Order: sequence, then C-alpha cells, then structure tokens
Amino acid sequence: MEKQCKAKVSLDTNMLLAVNELKLDVFEEIKRKLGKVDFLIAGRVLNEMNELKKEGKKKEKGVLIAEKLIKINKCKILKEGKENNADEELIELSGKGVMIGTNDKELKKKIKEKGGRVIFIRQKKIIQIE
Repeated sequence: MEKQCKAKVSLDTNMLLAVNELKLDVFEEIKRKLGKVDFLIAGRVLNEMNELKKEGKKKEKGVLIAEKLIKINKCKILKEGKENNADEELIELSGKGVMIGTNDKELKKKIKEKGGRVIFIRQKKIIQIE
C-alpha cells in the first residue's frame, strides 16, 4: 500500500490576506483540492504582514485573521533565509518542491520558469493549481 505523501504549500502575503478580502478560506480550499497538506510560512512573509499591520485598521484586521488561520492550520513557520525579500524566499522554496500560493503575476511567472508549481485564486473564489 502506497503511503500518501503530504503536499507542502507555502502562501505569500496576498494569498493570506485574501482570506479576509475575498471571504475565502484558502487553507480549507487547498486541503479540499490536495488532501493532506503541510503549510509552511516563510519568515519574510510574516515580516511583510507585520509591516502591513501599521497601514490602518482594515489591513490590520486582515493580518490578524490570517495569523489566526496560520495557528489553526498548524503552519510551520520557517526561519528567514538569506534572501532579501519574501518573493525570493518563496522562489527558493518552490525549487525544493514546495507549491507556492500567490496571486502575484510576476512571482507566479518566476516560479513557473524555475519549474515550480503555483496555487492561485481565480474569479475571486476558485483555487487553481498549475
């Protein structure tokens, strides 16, 4: 009997904030599509989210909801790598077989060029995997 391998997925800031903005639980939707999932959160993504908290109540609310879901889904927080920013950190993770959840067109393109897989939101409600 083959042991089911857990998918590894790392979400970027815009995907985490989509939970509040689009009222879409990206964690549940990804689990529905992939089954068992290990969620990883890049250290630089958390830094970006902490910076966003300072940009007003609406952003802060989105970050707090995302942080709550990170805890609920037992996401593994990764230490910051040597990369300069969150995008570079996510690109490096994609090279290690981690699927990256993002709606950033430029980041999606870079990940695909490196042979990585991308998860994104289509039509504000559908999780798509490429």
